[in-house]
Amino acid sequence: MKKLFTSVIALLVAMVMSVSSVFAATTSQFVQNLDTQNTLGYVDPEVDQFETYSEVKKSGDTYTSIASKIYKPVSGDTLIVCFHGNGEGGVDGSCNNYSPLAGNQMATTFISSEVQKAYHGAYVLAFQAPDYWYNDYTAQAKAIIDQAKNEFGIKQVFVTGLSAGGLMTERMLSKYGNYFSGALISCAAIAKNGQAVEGLGGDYSADNGYLDETLGLKKPVDYDQYVSNYTGWLEKIAESNVPMYLVHCLKDNTISYTWSKLAYETIKTYRDEHQLDGDIYFQTIESTGINKDTGNEMSGHWAWVKMYNNEISVNGISTLDWFESLSTSTNSYQEKEYTLPTAGASQQENTYKFNLIAQVREDGEKVVAIEIDMNGQKVDASKLTKDMFKIKAYNKDAQADLGSTVNYGLFDETELEVAQVSVNERGNIVLGLAVSSYKGVLNWSGDLSRNLTTQMMYSIEPVVLPIVEQVTDNKQSPTTSTNKKTQSVKTGDNSLTEVFAMLSLLSAGMFVYVKKHQMN
Repeated sequence: MKKLFTSVIALLVAMVMSVSSVFAATTSQFVQNLDTQNTLGYVDPEVDQFETYSEVKKSGDTYTSIASKIYKPVSGDTLIVCFHGNGEGGVDGSCNNYSPLAGNQMATTFISSEVQKAYHGAYVLAFQAPDYWYNDYTAQAKAIIDQAKNEFGIKQVFVTGLSAGGLMTERMLSKYGNYFSGALISCAAIAKNGQAVEGLGGDYSADNGYLDETLGLKKPVDYDQYVSNYTGWLEKIAESNVPMYLVHCLKDNTISYTWSKLAYETIKTYRDEHQLDGDIYFQTIESTGINKDTGNEMSGHWAWVKMYNNEISVNGISTLDWFESLSTSTNSYQEKEYTLPTAGASQQENTYKFNLIAQVREDGEKVVAIEIDMNGQKVDASKLTKDMFKIKAYNKDAQADLGSTVNYGLFDETELEVAQVSVNERGNIVLGLAVSSYKGVLNWSGDLSRNLTTQMMYSIEPVVLPIVEQVTDNKQSPTTSTNKKTQSVKTGDNSLTEVFAMLSLLSAGMFVYVKKHQMN
């Protein structure tokens, strides 16, 4: 009977250990953090370093101030002014003051450590038009630039713009040319199909043929007057000594490269004839290249991608290197430190919050990774695999009033692929998404949708995480123990406790039964 008792106890112990191992492998839950700086459910280490500097103000039918955001270095005496393209403007004075930063790699280019170092620390001011730069907002922009110049002790002001922002840059230069120390311009939006421009013209009320039929670029009815007005702008620019660099793609089917060519030839000839200072460079490119995310050829209009990537040069003088070389700052440069915010702790047991990590890519801001805040829990990185994590996401319009309008950035629920998984320096799990899973975070197309925020939701299926827990004994405290084991646990799970209680009762019953038979 004694042997029977011993066998029963051993069996019970084995059962307890078996159940323990089963219930230790429980799952963890994940929830998206929506309490982010921009309230859209994601964080961007570039865009989030900009802060609001000015907002739209209106008096009657007149805008007295326009929107802008600014990046502030640790110290600096240089200001770089950025004018966005037509896709990132406001709607009837309603501005999110975000699209100009997220729409493409323009303003964010100038906050990189390499560029900041070249300028010895530079403030970067990104404007947003109340509607379009086709309307004249030079006085409003100049007032805000003046304010920044005085507030931050600015000694040099540089200006850059793309497409409609290139038009706005030339408009600014025609009025305040000597104010700027250099201008970098891509495909200024001159004679855009169907678009009137304040101060230039642009009558497309009748068919007047094409500037380039192959590219579908129409000729405005008031073409001669338009050219005359534009030439007047260019001569005023030429009278200043502002150095300029113009870039355009020969295949641009939005704005003809011939307008940038006209600008270059007019300004250069005028300066040469009048013996004026101010270098000017002009370069056309055959193609804008392949989008690194989609693998497709980019629009011929997007010459700014190569321009801001420093991939265009004239006689060995490349765009960004040239722009940086104009700086005369002697400021003592100190690199600015930035820490990406974490999602924070969840109020639910065994649940971890995560942030969507966005990045401005060649064709706009996209979610490229996910950071799961482990809230101090340690994970065995060697046991994490990308196949462990199943992710679904959707991005729908927050106002849901666009009908059948096709919008970039909106997508129905989609399964996303994880390209890599790692644990970063703060102990959080980082899921790097495959390029094919990068998703746009804002809408750009259409007069209404370009300024709308969207409801962007990601979900991660529950998974067993290899949590590293410290094991203590009577001689060691939890904080000093060096003995560790790896296990998967679900905190707050009472199932295991209940099983142990049940087995304990069963053990007690067996003990009584055996003792009774021993006495008999």
